[in-house]
Order: sequence, then structure tokens, then C-alpha cells
Amino acid sequence: MKIGIIDIGTNSVRLFIPNKDNIIKSKKYMEITRIGEGVDKNSELSEVAINRTIEGIKKLAAICDENGIDEIIAMATSAVRDAVNRDVFIERVLKETGIEVKVLSGDEEAELGLIGAIQGLSDNSGDSYLIVDIGGGSTELIEYKNGHIVKAKSFNIGAVRLTEKFNLSDPPSEEEINEMRQYSRNMIASFLKGVKGRLIGIGGTITTISAIENKVQVYDREKIHGSLIKKENIDDLFYRLIKLTNLERKNVVGLDELRSDIINAGMLILLCIIELMDADDIIVSDFDNLEGYYFKKNNVDKEG
Repeated sequence: MKIGIIDIGTNSVRLFIPNKDNIIKSKKYMEITRIGEGVDKNSELSEVAINRTIEGIKKLAAICDENGIDEIIAMATSAVRDAVNRDVFIERVLKETGIEVKVLSGDEEAELGLIGAIQGLSDNSGDSYLIVDIGGGSTELIEYKNGHIVKAKSFNIGAVRLTEKFNLSDPPSEEEINEMRQYSRNMIASFLKGVKGRLIGIGGTITTISAIENKVQVYDREKIHGSLIKKENIDDLFYRLIKLTNLERKNVVGLDELRSDIINAGMLILLCIIELMDADDIIVSDFDNLEGYYFKKNNVDKEG
């Protein structure tokens, strides 16, 4: 049976069609629909955002049909999880597409991200890791040591959520950046106290940073997956991008123009984590909760 796995995130909906013979050659598709727009402020999904997202899901479902997919599995994360009217969205998706949506808890989201990230490493025999998953609505941090989860937590800070919360100017002011930095550090500092190990990053913010760093004009997961980004390069990129307007950022090679307005907040979260960990770099993984779901469901290793 051929399956397609859909992730309904705060910023985008993504489709994963596994290649069981070589997972890195699996197909991934994305529609940026930003269902989380306004959720942090209003605690509910807007009708406009719901409509956008259902249209995105329909496009991905059509791709599934073209690829002969027998079953579509859909999961939703931070924005849908936090919305008081999430049942309205879930019922509409089922009615209009025939797809049932499972809402993941923060712990479930973290677990699937961990499975994907660890299985995606060419060498996952290291002693200690911190898995960093910066999404649109939340950030998951998982301390992983000697083959076991030490602790994991989902934080309500993400690229979309922070951008909306601090209503950043274009370009943002130094005061806004400092305020957002302090807020982010306060959220995660206690969790990271005493945590040691290599950093592995998953999610749109981190893969986008790699795409910019490597000047990838058309996203190529084989070029992104396994890349390493040094802290000083992330610093340089961050201070370059915050000086640009949103319109100017849209012309940066490797930066999807639909992420240009939220990349500053996402990068700031990552820098806070790196600074609190006193880390020199981060390994980028294009394997995330989508691959994690596939690995868990099929109990397979990274070769498929």
C-alpha cells in the first residue's frame, strides 16, 4: 500500500510520499497556507486561514492521486492544537477532502521529530544530541542521550507566533529584536540549563538558513540534508537580514519569499538556543516529523 503523509503546520501544509528503497529520494511538496495567522492573539483559526489551508490540502491530495497513493494520513501541530475551534477545521477537512486529521500533542510532535532527525543521521551512534525543531507556532527541544530521551518539551514560540506577537517593524528595530530575544531566552533557558551535546536542527526555519547559506535557488533536500552551519555564519546572516525590508528579503537567494516576513523571528529563536548551549554549529536535517511518522509506523531504519 502506497501512503502519503500530510503535516498541517502553523505556516505550511506539507506532503511526504516515501520512497521505501531510499528515503532521501522520497518526494516532498509544500503549500504555505499559514493557518496559524492570528491564533496567538485570538485563540482561534480564522475562516480565511481555514479556507487557504483546505485549498492547500486539496492540492496535495491531487498530487497523491497523481502518484497512485492508496491512503492519506494527516496530522496537525501547534496552531490547530491551540485553537479553540479546531474541531470546526477538522470537520471541514473531512467533509471537503475525505481526509481525517489527527491533532498531535506537543510530546507526540517532539517524538516524531526526534525519530526523523536521529534516523536521518549518517551516523546516529553519538552520545548526546539536542534536537531543535523550530516551526511556525512552536519550538520542540529534545535532549537525547545514549539512545534515550532525557527530556523533551514543546514551547509556544515559533517564527509566525513571535512575528505576530511582537508586531515587528519593517525592518525591525533594535529595541524590538532585543525584546523578542529576551522573551525567547526566558522561555527556553531553564530547559537548556546543563544540556550538552551536538545540535541537530529540523523544520522550515533551519532548512531555509541552510538553503540561504548554500545559495540553493531551487530547494534540493539532498543538498540541505546533513549540511553543517557554523554559529558565526548564522550570526552574520541574521544581522544582514534584519537590516533588510521584507521586499528586499524576498530577493535573497535560498529564501522562499513566503517565509521572508517570519525568517527573522525563526533565526532569533535558533540563535538563542545556540548561545544558551554555547554551541559552535548545528547539523541540518531534512528528516523531520514526516519521516518520523513513516519510520515509527513501519519500524524501519533509515535505508527503508
